[in-house]
Amino acid sequence: YLSLAGEPGTGLRAAEKALRLHPHYPGWYLTELLQIQFDARRYPDAVATAARFTGQGSRVALMLGAASHAALGQEAEAKAMVAELLRLEPGSTISGWLDPKVLPYRNAADRGHLARNLEKAGLPKG
Repeated sequence: YLSLAGEPGTGLRAAEKALRLHPHYPGWYLTELLQIQFDARRYPDAVATAARFTGQGSRVALMLGAASHAALGQEAEAKAMVAELLRLEPGSTISGWLDPKVLPYRNAADRGHLARNLEKAGLPKG
């Protein structure tokens, strides 16, 4: 939640520590790490983390992976992830992901950062 509150650097340090301290961490740790990496603009790291979810049907990983690829200018990869996300969740939209009940970003700039990259990736606005 530190990342959603506008402190991704602090959140990233906490997440990395959690992964070190709990070597048999549950899968949702990686989902949180992915969110933080995207928010911290560490797109190559986010892409690598998203790739760890390949074949697992994680909608969050697909959404954030697509946004990260888009931020890196990797249009084909971003669009492929959006296509898979829409196959799994046909009604998925930018506005749906940005609903404060889903991703309660404190800062409008952080919400806009995600929205711009999801739009570049080809996710419908909704």
